Amino acid sequence: MMPPKGNLARSEAMAELNVLQHQILTAKQVGEWLKQAEQETLDDIEQANLREMRRHYNNAVLVPEALVEAKSLAGARCEHAWRQQRIANDWHGFAENLREVVKLSREEAAIRAQAAGISHYDALLNLYEPGTNSADLDRIFGDLKQWLPTLLQKVIAKQEMKPA
Repeated sequence: MMPPKGNLARSEAMAELNVLQHQILTAKQVGEWLKQAEQETLDDIEQANLREMRRHYNNAVLVPEALVEAKSLAGARCEHAWRQQRIANDWHGFAENLREVVKLSREEAAIRAQAAGISHYDALLNLYEPGTNSADLDRIFGDLKQWLPTLLQKVIAKQEMKPA
């Protein structure tokens, strides 16, 4: 674990690395390389890799460098503060730190949603589950809602019957 007084320097270093990574990924030349690669004859695995590279590139170019840096700094600040606030049971202090992280995430969601013509939630969901949207999740959780409560009641009833 990072010493408490080292957190600011570490947060700034991580933010700088995130910005550099973003700059490399979003360089114009990367887009040109991807276009060239898309003209090549590729096997299935190479096509899948290229598709993922394109997805990462397209996702990255949407987000301004300043937002990448701000999210990195806010996330590090929030995570470090959480370590102390959790011990002190300081939920109000944590909420203040988390508020900035949520604000920046909403900003990113708005950018992504506008570019894709989808909801903010679907725009962020697409980062982690490409091709999945909130309607898919509603269907999945709707199915679970039908049978899971009954199963949980049965499991709890069986657990109560067995001695501890």
